[in-house]
Amino acid sequence: MRTWMTVGIAAIAAVWGMAGTAEAQRLNTGGNPNFGTRSVSPGFTPDPIAINVTSGGSLNVAGMGLGAGCTGYATAQPDFRFNLTGTSRFLRVFVEAPGDTTLIINDARGGWHCADDTYGTNPGIDLSNAGAGQYDVWIGSYRSGEQIRGQLKITELSSVQPGGGSAAPSGGNQGGGGGGNGSLDTHANPNFGTRSITPGFTPDPMNVNVTSGGGIDASQAQLGSGCVGFLTRQPDFRITLTGNDDFLRIYATSNSNDDITLVVNSSNGQWICNDDSYGGTNPSVDLRNVRGGQIDVWVGSYRSGVQSRSVLHVTELEGNHP
Repeated sequence: MRTWMTVGIAAIAAVWGMAGTAEAQRLNTGGNPNFGTRSVSPGFTPDPIAINVTSGGSLNVAGMGLGAGCTGYATAQPDFRFNLTGTSRFLRVFVEAPGDTTLIINDARGGWHCADDTYGTNPGIDLSNAGAGQYDVWIGSYRSGEQIRGQLKITELSSVQPGGGSAAPSGGNQGGGGGGNGSLDTHANPNFGTRSITPGFTPDPMNVNVTSGGGIDASQAQLGSGCVGFLTRQPDFRITLTGNDDFLRIYATSNSNDDITLVVNSSNGQWICNDDSYGGTNPSVDLRNVRGGQIDVWVGSYRSGVQSRSVLHVTELEGNHP
């Protein structure tokens, strides 16, 4: 009798243990997202929305029975959550990253959608007539133990995909992209450092010594009209803006009066460029209603092979300019 009871208890314990393991292996649609939450309204601008993310986790998605194509390693909590305020006729969600990533979405109706290699090793999912509600998104790594920095992008434009761009919105020399232009790398370590700034910062302007130039021709990088000069692959400087800012001007001045250019990848993933401003050869870019986040800056040389010692300036005061 004791033997039977011991076996029975052991069997029940084993079942409980299996159930606990299965529970631990589930993706948690109620978890706090790793990289934030955003409300999204159909017809949103700018398009695409871009969010800096890092892929990977300890859970094997392939073993969860979520559906065909669901693979990779992810965290239990979502990487990002967006709340769609109305029905969108077409919604594309994709990842741009320098490695093999996967994508898992739990939609507003509770359905699962997955992708692995859609655009090369970048995954993408198209949702038709996406209804209002909560969308939880996971960015997995195809291989266990990998963590890959990249960007999650959300668009309503069928022309936008990894490695491509969208039409420039009105109001400046801007192009879609945010790291997917095939040459400039918004994930690389900047040449001249990174600085976190808070709206209302002092002293203003903030000044950073840089050297312009590099081997990449910006006019061939499909960043948008007005993007010229020769740049390095990695940014020259990175700004981490800790909050939203009404106005931010980024400009550069050459110490030797060389002709320099400016390329900026803003916190919303848009490319903004300038060559000559204020009647001279020093470039300047104005950002308005800037969202907090990562801003990458390149200082280019207009002519190939030129390296010019320069100063990069960041200001909130419209009276400051080259």
